[in-house]
Amino acid sequence: MRNPSQLVAYRLRTLIATTGAALAVLAVPAVASASTAASVSLNRYFDSSTGVHWSDSTLDNNADEVPVGFTEEGVLGYLYTSPGPGLQALYSCVDGGQGNYISTQSDCEVAENHLGDVHVLGIVGYDYVSAPSDGTSTTGLYRCLQSSPFDHLETTSSTCEGVGSYNLEGSLGYILLASPGTPLPESPVTIALPAAGIALFGTAAVVSTRRRGRNRPVAV
Repeated sequence: MRNPSQLVAYRLRTLIATTGAALAVLAVPAVASASTAASVSLNRYFDSSTGVHWSDSTLDNNADEVPVGFTEEGVLGYLYTSPGPGLQALYSCVDGGQGNYISTQSDCEVAENHLGDVHVLGIVGYDYVSAPSDGTSTTGLYRCLQSSPFDHLETTSSTCEGVGSYNLEGSLGYILLASPGTPLPESPVTIALPAAGIALFGTAAVVSTRRRGRNRPVAV
């Protein structure tokens, strides 16, 4: 039978071994769980009577509405509904009576191109400034221009879909190929450690020794 000092020494050795294992577990980085960021489709429409296009999404803060006479051609891709690292806002613009276009600039390029009667209708969503390197499936988004009839065309084709009357204006970034989008990290996971007989308080540990029916805490 151990005397009290031997019992305390034994408990301390057990505590050190157990605490060391617990600290080793704490040293392992927690793998964050993932949730899927919200996204919205970017759709393209066409008015056969005028020969012009219109691109739009259903994002809530986008005040744009597709005019009567336009029918949907299809989905160009998907945009995030909120800003994030590596993302940029895409704006819906109307240049007087000459149609709709998408821009990466909040003033719809008024200052850059010395445009006149231009209205910013709202944000259609957020896409990547450059192609992501994390494996997210994206494709380039481009804007093309036709002079007659005057028409801006948003497309995923860098050659303006091979239509000779359109000229490439530039890149609008990279949009998602599929919904619901790329998993984004949530808050780090908190690890709950089992502590049989041990409670950790910062850097201190307390172990209870039982002798003759009494608990005697020993601080280390």
